[in-house]
Amino acid sequence: MPYPLGLIAQPRPRGGESYSPPEPKILAEGLMTPLSLAVGRGGSVLVTQNYAGRLDRVKDGRQVANVYTKSDWDVGGVETKRGTTYFVASVDGGRGNPDALEGYLKSIDSSGDVRTIADLASYERAQNPDGDQEYGFGSDVSAECRQQWPAFPPARYTGALDSHPYAPAVKGSTVYVADAGMNAILKADADSGDVSTIAVLPPRPPVVPAGTRIPIDMAGGTVEVPACVVGHEYAFEPVPTDV
Repeated sequence: MPYPLGLIAQPRPRGGESYSPPEPKILAEGLMTPLSLAVGRGGSVLVTQNYAGRLDRVKDGRQVANVYTKSDWDVGGVETKRGTTYFVASVDGGRGNPDALEGYLKSIDSSGDVRTIADLASYERAQNPDGDQEYGFGSDVSAECRQQWPAFPPARYTGALDSHPYAPAVKGSTVYVADAGMNAILKADADSGDVSTIAVLPPRPPVVPAGTRIPIDMAGGTVEVPACVVGHEYAFEPVPTDV
């Protein structure tokens, strides 16, 4: 489904005045899965079309000019600082094969030249920041009970090899990246490309209520959770998508 990109100018109401939300101004239409935007020089807007693998620039008059395209890839977050555009691009989860993981932090200068700053997928294969972090049920759920749990999502596991960079934020010569696959916040030196881990986000452990149904296949099939897990916590991956 194509989506529009809009802008709302929101003045601050004075004390006692009623407030009526302004109508949004449509900047562009027909976008495919727009995920992230950044305001560039001259009032232009950079927008990523994630599943379409595109980074575009929108100017006055709803003119959309392509800046970068990588077919069959995800182009996630975008940020612009001092005339340089920073963005992330990846193949979602290596399509089930950790050796096929590809995820990069890239930049485009004012001349339109694209540079790869850091290979985030290679960093994941070497470091796997959440590799020791446990997800699923804890020791309070017996092995016998866990055997009644469907194969997916796993009843208990540790962080697997996965990289899905989602959003960059730039400060000075450092670029911070939220990687939804790694479950971590990274920092990369924009000059050297060196990558390190700022934080591994903790799991999100909601309590399983009675009657919960979970998906078991891509066709929409579900199954009710075993009674023995009701009232216990299931630690989900945090999946950071912004920074």
